Amino acid sequence: MYILKRLFGFFYTEFTGALVLLLIVFLLALVPRIYSAQQNASVVHYALDSLEVAKLVLLQQKKSNTFKKLKAHQNRWNKVRWAKSKGYKFKSYKDLSKYSGLPVEDLKKGKTTQLFYPKKYSGIIHINRSDTTEWKGLKGVGSKLAARIVKFRNRLGGFRSIDQLKTVWGLDSAIITSQKDRFMLEPNSWTCLNINTCTKKELADHPYIGKYDAVKIITFRVQHPEMTQSMFKQIKSIKHDRLQRMLPYLKF
Repeated sequence: MYILKRLFGFFYTEFTGALVLLLIVFLLALVPRIYSAQQNASVVHYALDSLEVAKLVLLQQKKSNTFKKLKAHQNRWNKVRWAKSKGYKFKSYKDLSKYSGLPVEDLKKGKTTQLFYPKKYSGIIHINRSDTTEWKGLKGVGSKLAARIVKFRNRLGGFRSIDQLKTVWGLDSAIITSQKDRFMLEPNSWTCLNINTCTKKELADHPYIGKYDAVKIITFRVQHPEMTQSMFKQIKSIKHDRLQRMLPYLKF
């Protein structure tokens, strides 16, 4: 303390305060230089880069600004996605706006709602090869019913007539009648089971046969090898109308 006082004329605490003050002044003097260097770097960056790169930079800035605007609604959009995954159906723009936090007008102008209300298929439905997406293009047919139609068709081996659609459980006959002009059936687009070589499981899996009639057919086939169509009609244990419904899907 005594040495500091003799050399500089003040005590240790006063000396420390003077040093801190000098440091602050030094930092304040550097601020304009740092700011100027950054400005010059930005100018040089845009002067040296091509017009295309400058456009990309502006586009990136625009995306960043858009992200900041949407970030406030991120939690609500997560809620929308969660509700959608659980099978919730948004019935209106107002309903979607309530979940997303976005104004109704913005939703109508943008393409956001296409994620939740995709445009339905409006073309021809080939009843033996259309997938579930095309089946959902029918008014009154949702995801579950479309999947049921395709599953039934695959088990059947294909439809032989449009009227067979009426046998699909849950498919209203009024839908088939009102939109019949959209259905197309290609000739010979269904498959048949070979009655003399098919297995009991293949027969049982067919919607028009079933496991009980499959056992009766196999039993009859053992007794009558190389079965013909006329022989098949003689199976007494199966009702005549059921035999007639099976015939188009059997090959002799």
